[in-house]
Amino acid sequence: MVDLLRMNVRFDTTRKIKLALDKNGISIPYPQRDVHMISAAS
Repeated sequence: MVDLLRMNVRFDTTRKIKLALDKNGISIPYPQRDVHMISAAS
């Protein structure tokens, strides 16, 4: 029961932060990493 309450509080807090950021035109980009695979000539 405590875990469910904790998940609800976390979700509600995250949602409120997201809505406030969106309302103020603030976006946080996710980090991106490109991996290029190069095969050796055989």
